[in-house]
Order: sequence, then C-alpha cells, then structure tokens
Amino acid sequence: LADQAIKMAISNDPNHAFSYFVRGASRVFNKFKFKEGVEDYQRALTLDPGNAFLLAATGTAARVTGQFDEAITRYQSALTLDPVMPEIHAWLGLVYLYVERWDDAETAYRKTLTLSPQFTGGHFRVGRVLIMKGDLSTALTEMEQETSFIYRATGLAMVHHKLGNAVASQNAMDDLVENGADEAAYQVAEVYGVRGEVDKTFE
Repeated sequence: LADQAIKMAISNDPNHAFSYFVRGASRVFNKFKFKEGVEDYQRALTLDPGNAFLLAATGTAARVTGQFDEAITRYQSALTLDPVMPEIHAWLGLVYLYVERWDDAETAYRKTLTLSPQFTGGHFRVGRVLIMKGDLSTALTEMEQETSFIYRATGLAMVHHKLGNAVASQNAMDDLVENGADEAAYQVAEVYGVRGEVDKTFE
C-alpha cells in the first residue's frame, strides 16, 4: 500500500521533492536497497535544494552507507539552514556516536533536548553516550528521566548492568521484553549486546 501511494504521488506530481524522500526512506529502511534510496534522497534535494530536512536526509543516506565524514558535513550544512530542528541535532549525535566522538555526541544530544525537552529517546541517547564515557551515575540519572517506556527500560537495563546491578538490569530487561518486544526487538538486542550475551543478541 505504501508503494502504491508513493507511485501515485510521483505520478501526480513528478517534481514533488518530498515524494522522492519518502520513496528513498522506504527503499533504504524497509527494503535495504541502499543505492536506489540514496539516489531518491539526492533527487529530492535537487528538486528543493534549500530544504534543510532534505539536505539532512542525504546525510542519513551517507551515514547508513558508512560515509561518516560526509554524513557529518551534510548534517552540519543542514543546521546552517535550520539550526533549531531537533531531529538534525539527534542525527548528528548518532553519527558522532558511530565514530566515537563522545563529547561531540553528547553536545548534539543535549542540544536536541534543549530544543525539544520531550524528544523521544532524548535522555536515553545522552545516557548512552555517558555510558561510553564511563560516567555511569549521570547516565543513570538521564535514563531515569526518559519518558519513552521502551527507551527508558532499554537504558536502565544497560546502565544497571554497567553499574554491576544484575538484578535491576534483569528487571528492566524483563519489563522491556514483556511489554515492548513486539516493537523493540532492536533494543532488546542492544541490551544483550551490552551485557555480552552474544547468542541472545543474534536471536
């Protein structure tokens, strides 16, 4: 149905930039057709070159294909066009996390929360960086402030494991699996990965 809707949108207006962005997102994240998806992202930006969101989308295309420096450049360029879009700061934080630039990742994520205090997963993202930096007590505080159930349970399971609180980590994990596994398989795998439970991670 999504494919039909996208095809109809492009047929009705072949120059509608956002339609190509949506098709690109579907190809990248639903079908793993990265080359075609990246081409759609670029076509969208060509049709609307001053659009910060679409420029950031090409940064995401670079990120998911492993071109991290290019992704950072494109996100930063998008922020010069629209410095108050919280999503772009969050995406920039993610690529900083990938390249282990912990301080830059924390700055980007905290900016996201400054702009949008209820940003879903915002405190979890800050907490995850703090875990990597070894600041576990502050990471715990961040995870406890997270408003999304899935991200909160994920973060608490991670940070309690790092703190050596096995029971608290397992309680959070049990809660995540019982109440969120249908939509949070990735997060369940993340927790198992952090805890070094390799077989369960792949499962």
